[in-house]
Amino acid sequence: ATVSVLYCSYQQHHERRTIAGELPGPMVQVRGTQYTSLLLNQQQHPMTNVLLWTCFWLLVLHGTHYIEESSTAIEDDDPVDLKCVLEKDCLLTSDQLGKVYRQTGGRILLISVLSYIFDVSRSPENYSKRGAYGYLTGKDVSRCLATMSENEGILGSHLLSDLSDESWEELYRWVTKINNKYEVIGRLTDWEPGMTLPEVNDRMGLSIKPVKTQ
Repeated sequence: ATVSVLYCSYQQHHERRTIAGELPGPMVQVRGTQYTSLLLNQQQHPMTNVLLWTCFWLLVLHGTHYIEESSTAIEDDDPVDLKCVLEKDCLLTSDQLGKVYRQTGGRILLISVLSYIFDVSRSPENYSKRGAYGYLTGKDVSRCLATMSENEGILGSHLLSDLSDESWEELYRWVTKINNKYEVIGRLTDWEPGMTLPEVNDRMGLSIKPVKTQ
């Protein structure tokens, strides 16, 4: 199976870009380097440094908490083949997408946007069970992002055909943000937005390709 490359262009500026972000370095290393460098350069009152070091370790422990919070994987009778995450050619159903979190104990965190599956594992503080966006993990979040709603009915729906112009613009902003930060590792095979791909492309200024399967 192959994953098509998704191209994206904003209609107002006629730009074209590739939906495929590069993964920066590990979160903990980046976080530790940044904060350690900051703290070591402080020339302030000793108590100020004590407070800064306390804040630093709280941040480190906070990140570690999210990484370790779901360390126990749940066995499944029909597990997802996770090799596709490394090979970046996953073709998953909505049910399989939801299984990945449970199967890996939260070590692999995936979301889908416009049927493109993004690996958001580098941000457990946002997408783990207790993260700010943990409720999005394992789902196609297009409608949720477009409407900025956490309603359970919204989270379980792929429907986009009834979106307002403002919601389409909001969705575009989120697509750009997520694409710039995370890496595409596959496609959702049962995405049903209630409209054709050409219609979605026309509203978003995208060039979404049909899912290719063997």
